[in-house]
Amino acid sequence: MSNIESLENDLPLIAEYSKMFKALSNPIRLRIFLRSLAKHPPGTIVDIDVDTMLSCQRSLAEEYGLAPSTISHHIKELSNVGLLHVQRTGQQVAIWVDVDAVEKLKLFFNHVSNE
Repeated sequence: MSNIESLENDLPLIAEYSKMFKALSNPIRLRIFLRSLAKHPPGTIVDIDVDTMLSCQRSLAEEYGLAPSTISHHIKELSNVGLLHVQRTGQQVAIWVDVDAVEKLKLFFNHVSNE
């Protein structure tokens, strides 16, 4: 059985990939995810205060021509599928790219490119 066939038959993993790819299929979410990867390696927790987080959302919104609430929605969608993590504690926000999710994406592309 080839790598792709074994991957094709792993239905829970296929469902997980499907959710990740669906989230990343939106151009704004893909840009946010790529920007997060470019700024901080996966797993690097960035601690900021809520005001700084809101300021970052406003900056992205202005750059992308969207409302800040739309940026917040896109971040939530990336978080819902496990690509980003956002953890708020009081006035502090920790945000990071999930290491395991990035590794799963690498593994997926390694499977399909090695066939």
